[in-house]
Amino acid sequence: MMDIAMRRTYFLWTALMGGVTVLVSLGVMEREAAFFITAAIAIGIALQPIREGLTLFIITIPFFLALPFFEHIDSMANWRFLLAILFLRYLVEQLRATRLTILIAQLFRSRLFWATAVFLGWGLVSAAFAPYPIIGVKKIIFLGQIFLLFPIVRFTAFHDAETGKFKYPDIRNAALWSLGSVSIIGFSQFAGLFLVTLEQFWRFWAGKVIPVLYGYGLGELLQTSNTWFSYSGDGPPTLRMFSVFPDSHSFAMYVMLGVSIPAALWIERGMEHPNQGWLRAMRNKWFWIALALLFAIVLSGSRGVWASAVVLALLLCVLRVYTGRLQGLSEQSKGVLRTVTQKLITLLICFAVLFVPASYLLALTQWAQGAKADAFTSLKRAKSITDLDEISNRSRLQIWQAAGRTILANPVLGIGTGNFSVALGEDIDAAKKGASAHNLYLDIASEMGMVGLAGFVAIIALLMWSLGAQALSPAMPASSKILAGTFLVCLVWILGYSFFDVVLFNDKVLMFAALMAGMTYRQA
Repeated sequence: MMDIAMRRTYFLWTALMGGVTVLVSLGVMEREAAFFITAAIAIGIALQPIREGLTLFIITIPFFLALPFFEHIDSMANWRFLLAILFLRYLVEQLRATRLTILIAQLFRSRLFWATAVFLGWGLVSAAFAPYPIIGVKKIIFLGQIFLLFPIVRFTAFHDAETGKFKYPDIRNAALWSLGSVSIIGFSQFAGLFLVTLEQFWRFWAGKVIPVLYGYGLGELLQTSNTWFSYSGDGPPTLRMFSVFPDSHSFAMYVMLGVSIPAALWIERGMEHPNQGWLRAMRNKWFWIALALLFAIVLSGSRGVWASAVVLALLLCVLRVYTGRLQGLSEQSKGVLRTVTQKLITLLICFAVLFVPASYLLALTQWAQGAKADAFTSLKRAKSITDLDEISNRSRLQIWQAAGRTILANPVLGIGTGNFSVALGEDIDAAKKGASAHNLYLDIASEMGMVGLAGFVAIIALLMWSLGAQALSPAMPASSKILAGTFLVCLVWILGYSFFDVVLFNDKVLMFAALMAGMTYRQA
């Protein structure tokens, strides 16, 4: 795990970035401080070896700031410049090591590369015929730049110059640190409700914190419309954990991506001691870290996450029952598969149980606000999933119908990349306010046509195939097999949730997805 020097480095950078965010939010520093912290990170990335620069970038993900260039142009995130510098630094290092031509050859032999090229290329074609082409081009540039993180992680994580072996502990540790930062901030939000009113929290976060992270435009929007609060019947509202994200849904998906790391480490430690009892297995710190992350997901209040978790649990139970009947697998692979599925089922059972303490925590926040406490808040919200008359469910169904009509009318090119608001009969400015199909697949198909959707499905299919092949390969080390299998299960969970939302394309979420994919993918 992390040595003391690395932990200190991570802590200092996190304290610096978090400190700047806090001081600017409190008005102690001006927003222009974002330029100085960005310059410091850029110098750190540019001057260090690529692995150290990459880990610095990863631990920075929760604290990316909006750069206030001008009064009305203040929402450009500094990660755009930092990722560009990281990619250039990577190319320079490969040129020095005379490995660049080899890596390019590997890319061109990769089916994943060509699937990505089809997806982004068709997105540009669709944008060219869109009512608002500039919006579409911007979206493709946005996606393409984040996708650059994948090859950097892919080739950096698995190449060790001294041994020639594939290694990724530094990058994994940085991902864990980033995940921990996001979660600690999320839990701190709940702690803050015992000190300030919900109204004060809302106004401070939307008016002071969000502008630092995303610009004044989003801050003004979130003061009137957001997903930060949950309403249940006649009871008072409760907070939904969202941490440094603009909404609770993207926070939930970020944690869903990352929970595969501590879950895999817990399973790996358990396989090292196969005869240990359940109580000893649950004393492992990775179990409790995974449990804390699952608790954060419950507190996000994202019903699509909860619904897809039920389906995932059923699939894992079926897989666990029929593992012994699978043909073509060695007994060793079957044993690993049984262990992984059994442990993940255990975590999902714990996930269900966590709704009880989550309801009590929400009731405590209601009591702290001087309102009548409702000890069944989370359970009531979970029950509302099946209520088709509930306003959120009803509006989502209406948007799905509009997306379906758009796909039927424009099956090849779609309505145009980034132009889904047109399908809803809204002004293009609605795209900036988060207008979407509330279903990732319908959103892609309605904007980019069926060719764009096919490119995206091909990317996901190739990644899942690679993960499955690793998890079942007798030649792979146990740690790699377990991480691949665990991330595959989490990816299925995420793909299920994507039937209800499009937050996979949130910048921080997509970067973390590219990071996890780069850590686990083997070229097929």
